[in-house]
Amino acid sequence: MAKKGTYNEYNYSKFRLWQLTDYDKIIFIDADITVFRNLDLLFHFPQLSATDPPKLYSIHYLGLKPWLCYRDYDCNWDIENQHVYASDVAHERWWKLHDAMDEKLQKFCGITKQRKD
Repeated sequence: MAKKGTYNEYNYSKFRLWQLTDYDKIIFIDADITVFRNLDLLFHFPQLSATDPPKLYSIHYLGLKPWLCYRDYDCNWDIENQHVYASDVAHERWWKLHDAMDEKLQKFCGITKQRKD
């Protein structure tokens, strides 16, 4: 069991997926994944898998998340060992999705006015 309040407290919760035995297949999507297309194709794979479609189906945001950075700048560029996670395209894509959301939903992103501006 992971210590309360640590990163792994939530990371280990993914193991609960193995308790979902009433289902033949499930798709697990982290809260920091943005889905752009229907993911039903994943149900056609025979085992635990990920996909590597030429079309963009989803983006999994690693490193510092766009909602923790600034609208016009991916903060991962500021930390040398985070450069691998930096993507101006993915960052811009998240903000575009955010701006298209109903304002009532935007508040759940927890973005400060300073970061949004």
